[in-house]
Amino acid sequence: MKESGTILKKIDPHIAEIEIRAGSACARCGVCHFNKAGTLSMEAKNDIEASVGDIVEVEIPEAHVILSSLLIFIFPIFAFFVGYIIKGFILGAIFLIIYLIFLFLYDKKTKTVPRITRVLSRR
Repeated sequence: MKESGTILKKIDPHIAEIEIRAGSACARCGVCHFNKAGTLSMEAKNDIEASVGDIVEVEIPEAHVILSSLLIFIFPIFAFFVGYIIKGFILGAIFLIIYLIFLFLYDKKTKTVPRITRVLSRR
């Protein structure tokens, strides 16, 4: 998935904080939390040494987007129904809670860092 954004500041020589505006695909997805102005700030790898103020193209690997969607939307339902089929509503709720704890720990452990792929325009 490719988006464009503006570099707000450099955190270190190879990491930059970027601001992305919500696109049309963002409105349908709803995973990211944009502020009232419709922007989102995130860190990205800056291996091309883009400068503050540059408008850049940012890439998030498609595999990470698909995996995140499955982990957030599909697997919780699956966990609940497996428990429900085995023993009923209570076990389904327990499986769901266990899965959500796993998801919380997994999210803390793994970080998908977007990568700046090219400069679209210089400041």
